[in-house]
Amino acid sequence: MAAGTRLFDVAVDWLRLAQVIFSLLLLGLTFLSLSLAIGCLSGKRKVSLGVSGGFALVTYLINAYAPMIEALRPYQAVSPFYYYNGRAVLINGLDISHVLVLAALSVIFFAAALFFFNRRDLST
Repeated sequence: MAAGTRLFDVAVDWLRLAQVIFSLLLLGLTFLSLSLAIGCLSGKRKVSLGVSGGFALVTYLINAYAPMIEALRPYQAVSPFYYYNGRAVLINGLDISHVLVLAALSVIFFAAALFFFNRRDLST
């Protein structure tokens, strides 16, 4: 992104760009920890990828269509994508409440993964 801004002579606030990248990191950690938790629960890679990928797709679509469809607006808060860029991070900067929601989701899913992994019988 940084190279692209120089190549096309786009003026970007570097601090805001770093905030967008940090927000994207938190979004990625949320889905990574969800996938890890599902994998530890099921023990199957395909189930983990399918469920977490399906959750990512559904929540992305909810977030994308909620501004256009009135019935979806109450469900937009369920989407991690809303917390990733719901307040236009590149324009307005990070919203601490959104950062805390994504961080909390990551911690909760990772704690669930540890819990499920400790319950698994690895001898079989």
